[in-house]
Amino acid sequence: MPVIVKQCRLSSLQLEFVTYACQRHEKDLPSGSRCGYFLGDGAGMGKGRQLAGLILENVLKGRRKHIWISTNIDLMEDAKRDVGDLCDDIDVVSLPASNTAKISEGLPHKKGVVLFTTYSSMSKGVTKTNEAGARLEQILEWVGLGGGGCE
Repeated sequence: MPVIVKQCRLSSLQLEFVTYACQRHEKDLPSGSRCGYFLGDGAGMGKGRQLAGLILENVLKGRRKHIWISTNIDLMEDAKRDVGDLCDDIDVVSLPASNTAKISEGLPHKKGVVLFTTYSSMSKGVTKTNEAGARLEQILEWVGLGGGGCE
């Protein structure tokens, strides 16, 4: 991260977000889950860059798997750009097209992987009788939460 700071790849406000979010990620909730941090900046503030910085910091702490949920699949190229500008060892990939394909099949083996998905893709398989949804279950299993454990 020091190289990114020296080369001004993130603004001071973007670094401030990364700092606060990382501080929250170091804490656990009473349930044992890791704390989160909400990013509610408006359009044009560099949210993608901020998320890329946060992902990089988490990769440096040994957390390899990340999920980036967006409204539009077209924003995946922006996510790839933002992550790539900060680190070459993190790949941004999308959910497999098939609901039956395992997410881990064909994933690169770099230091970190960002699974990019949209809200609509994530909700595939959700029905009134199956509230969790097939895709959501696959995603949770991929990050290690399907069996109750965390990676």
